[in-house]
Amino acid sequence: VKYILASNKEKLRFKEHSKKEFYKSTTLFAKAIRKYGFDKFEYEVLFRIYGSNEDVRAKLDFFEKYYISKFKSNIFQFGYNMTDGGKGSLS
Repeated sequence: VKYILASNKEKLRFKEHSKKEFYKSTTLFAKAIRKYGFDKFEYEVLFRIYGSNEDVRAKLDFFEKYYISKFKSNIFQFGYNMTDGGKGSLS
């Protein structure tokens, strides 16, 4: 089961997801962390992108959609993504 996240602030997002405050969220991923514990999840960087904010955002959106589709992580049986991805904020 997977959760795909595109971010240009990798360390910050990792830290946010590990904090107890995140557990109050109603997302599927937050609920899974509450149920299983943060330490039960494996963290892996699939790729890194460098460039201007606009260029990076477009690439992050593309690859987030690509990997969510590839791993079917927006289908409950396969993952915790609640959307098809893309169009997120740079965070």
